[in-house]
Amino acid sequence: MSETRKAISEQELNEKVMAALRMRTACVDARSVMLELVEDPATSCNWRIGHFDPGRGDRYACKVALRSIHASLQDDYDMVGYS
Repeated sequence: MSETRKAISEQELNEKVMAALRMRTACVDARSVMLELVEDPATSCNWRIGHFDPGRGDRYACKVALRSIHASLQDDYDMVGYS
């Protein structure tokens, strides 16, 4: 875990990702996001977005939004307590 990142549970991180996703007009109806733990020391963060259900939202717009959300949160949080 990085010393500059805050440790956060999978549930808390998922809630942050979903809240940010639902702020996007095209993704307001998104249903779920699955986070995955990354155990590769060559990567810059220890989690990624595995898959998502956009619900009635625009799949492509939500995918683009999730890339941006991941990029903005990965420097701040390390996921712990993966279920």
